[in-house]
Amino acid sequence: MLPVSILDQTPITKNQTSQEALKQTIELAQLADQLGYTRYLVAEHHNLKDVIGTSPEILTMHLLNQTKNLRIGSGGVMLQHYHPLKIIEQFHLMDELSNHRVDLAVGKAPGGYPKVTEILKEELKEHYFSFDEKFEILNRLNTQNFDNSSKYAGLKTAKRQSETSSVPVYLLGTSLNSVIQAA
Repeated sequence: MLPVSILDQTPITKNQTSQEALKQTIELAQLADQLGYTRYLVAEHHNLKDVIGTSPEILTMHLLNQTKNLRIGSGGVMLQHYHPLKIIEQFHLMDELSNHRVDLAVGKAPGGYPKVTEILKEELKEHYFSFDEKFEILNRLNTQNFDNSSKYAGLKTAKRQSETSSVPVYLLGTSLNSVIQAA
């Protein structure tokens, strides 16, 4: 079978409740699992009237508990809003809890309108890492690839240094710059 995946933004229609929209996402993931799809990715979007998928980390873990074989992950976490250590800790722990079925895709876009982006960045105004710096740190934390002089050396997540597997990391994007960086 050709590998086929689903990207779900957890849409909500005008007459639907949040619970109903989440139930649809769960049912779609379960159907994809039964039909042999490769992966199911959930998005991060903020303050949109027709999308309620704001936390791919929480939804990923819930969907992992509702499926058996399907790889599930973010499509994607908007890395500019978070420190890479927090993201990799979450995804390493989910990967350990799910028998290694987690994928991590990160996005460069803000995942919402400028007002939301400003609010999510409020606490980061003192020292702001560029997306490129965050993406490099995230990948190095994922593989625990730091020399002993790095401030990140020796940090522990659910993946320990003796364990060789890491969470697959993907970069999402629609620009030529993203394509080049992903390559």
